[in-house]
Amino acid sequence: MIAAGGRGMPSVWSEAGKLVAFLRRDFLLAWSYRLAFLSDMVNLIAQAFIFAFLSRLVDPARMPAFGGERAGYLGFVIVGIAVSALLQLGLGRVVSALRNEQLLGTLEALLVTPTSELTILLGLVMYGLVYLPVQMTAFLAVAVLLFGVEIHLSGVGPAVAALVLFVPFVAGLGAA
Repeated sequence: MIAAGGRGMPSVWSEAGKLVAFLRRDFLLAWSYRLAFLSDMVNLIAQAFIFAFLSRLVDPARMPAFGGERAGYLGFVIVGIAVSALLQLGLGRVVSALRNEQLLGTLEALLVTPTSELTILLGLVMYGLVYLPVQMTAFLAVAVLLFGVEIHLSGVGPAVAALVLFVPFVAGLGAA
């Protein structure tokens, strides 16, 4: 679709529709392996249990204090797991998705379509960008409910803002 200006640039709406198509394709592919969803959650819960037991070895007096309250080891680790999952998505997913498309023989077909390279790159990681926050929210909910990790909602806004700025940087490193 040609933009209203006639410059040959694809319109934002047509590119957004292509991103939705990438998301749908990757969701249907992931859904065909339903056990993967379950194994992801079991893996995260197992990590939480392991670090909950390890947290008993850490002296709470050695943990740093923020705003007069001591941070818990388990809360620190769980946030670290969430950030490392985001890093893994940004650094590894772009490269692995491009390689997978190449092995399937669909990369060349994608590149000859009237789709911008940015849309293709975003489309290849779109499922991860949607699935990862859902997965990490469930993981944090498990940590709060099962292990009593304290999460203060006042920090959610700044954390989301930092992640929104962080994701393009990490994805750029992954693409490079």
